[in-house]
Amino acid sequence: PVPGAAPPDAVLVEATNTAVGHMGRYDFQAAIDVLRPLAATHPASAETTFNLAVALINRQRPDDAPEAEQRLRTVLDHPAVGTRARYALGLLLLYQGRDADAFPLLSAVAAATPQDPFAAYFTGQARLATAPAEALPWFEKARTLDPLLRSASYGVFQAEQRAGRQAQATAALAVFESLDTDPRARMAEFKYTRMGPMAEAMFVEAPVAPTPR
Repeated sequence: PVPGAAPPDAVLVEATNTAVGHMGRYDFQAAIDVLRPLAATHPASAETTFNLAVALINRQRPDDAPEAEQRLRTVLDHPAVGTRARYALGLLLLYQGRDADAFPLLSAVAAATPQDPFAAYFTGQARLATAPAEALPWFEKARTLDPLLRSASYGVFQAEQRAGRQAQATAALAVFESLDTDPRARMAEFKYTRMGPMAEAMFVEAPVAPTPR
């Protein structure tokens, strides 16, 4: 909770957590059906704005991305959701091929959340096409933070290959391939639950009633 902010009401809590449940089942339309009217009745709820944007990003209809971007930009500086909003917006821009716009957002989030391997990985992705030498440290950081994140090893492979360091690229590819049969390994992708926890919808907690004296 944000200090000084009004506590969420029961309608907001119940509807938000219902929508988050729909998101967990990848039913983005059902989540939007709950969140859109909720955003209209609770315009001050940054969590609702963020959650609706995330649902729109994942539904992927033609008009969803512009609306999601607009909604995210309204909460970029909000103390409760700002970091997650910058991350989600960075991912959206990266998915659209707007790497130069995505990088400042993603790198700022990666700096603010130094233990998040997904933030480091996607920051590297925002530099891979134009500056692979700058992408490499981000991929290496992601791999250090989570050795089971296969995508990080593949990112190292791509960056090393583009830099002409074939031996290092071959070694990174071998690590990537060795994780193929490890059931603990995971991939970072533009899919819900595979972009990292910060790109997932947020629950809203019910206010705690004061203990009677």
